[in-house]
Amino acid sequence: MNENVELEQKEVEVAGNKYIIQHPGYEWYLSLIDKNCPPNAVVPKQLPMMKAYLKHVVVKPRDLKINDFQSKKDELGGMPALRKLSLKCERFLSGRE
Repeated sequence: MNENVELEQKEVEVAGNKYIIQHPGYEWYLSLIDKNCPPNAVVPKQLPMMKAYLKHVVVKPRDLKINDFQSKKDELGGMPALRKLSLKCERFLSGRE
């Protein structure tokens, strides 16, 4: 992350839960894309992308893990909510939202 850049934040809601997401910076995002989008691939590698979003982009609540969406399915919304949160992170990071 670039310490010289003010990090943009946004509140999003997924399955009735509120999350604060933060943009770690363009360089971080572009590096993540380079590492996880194989040449000629239409879809990036989902597991490392989701892990990175939960670790570096979702700042509240902290320390969310992919398995939390399974073990707390009723509270967090399960796989559909995880995918929707991931999509909101992607749109925010890419400037499409």
